[in-house]
Amino acid sequence: MNLDDIYTIAKQIKPDFDNKIEQVANFLQGKAILPPLKSVERAREKLAINLDGDTSLLRDILRVSLVFDNAQQVNDAYNVLSKRFDVVKEGSRNGYAKPIQSSDGYFDAKLDISVGGIFAEIQIHTQAMIEAKERVHSLYEQKQVINRQALKDGVRLTPNQKKEVELLNTQMREIYREANNG
Repeated sequence: MNLDDIYTIAKQIKPDFDNKIEQVANFLQGKAILPPLKSVERAREKLAINLDGDTSLLRDILRVSLVFDNAQQVNDAYNVLSKRFDVVKEGSRNGYAKPIQSSDGYFDAKLDISVGGIFAEIQIHTQAMIEAKERVHSLYEQKQVINRQALKDGVRLTPNQKKEVELLNTQMREIYREANNG
């Protein structure tokens, strides 16, 4: 399926998909965040840089987030959504049930699902993690600029770039740790 086909389907199914997500959020006393579709420009960039042009690996054109007060609610939502949607196992994880070690300390619960013939992404967070994610956004963007430039140049990170990335990761880990322990 090409990118235009994916966007056509995503636009058609988004209202019903968003409605189902809001129902789950309300039932579990959480909040649904229903962003617009990923921009075509960003999807093309992601395909070129991260996915070798393979549209079958693009899972987040249609995406939503659910936000809850605590990890137990996140786990409950993960379980409910796993039963309501056709989950793609290799893209799904629950960092609240089984800790995930990332270089920057970020974690969430995420379900990649198949809906309407395309893939969609459901992220599930605690409010504290959402707030931490907002706090580290500028650090994350700095890290992405460094990594994208290296990929664009077709080279590995230089020693100085590695140091910059590690410093950014250290700063992000501290903020995420506080959110997780708070």
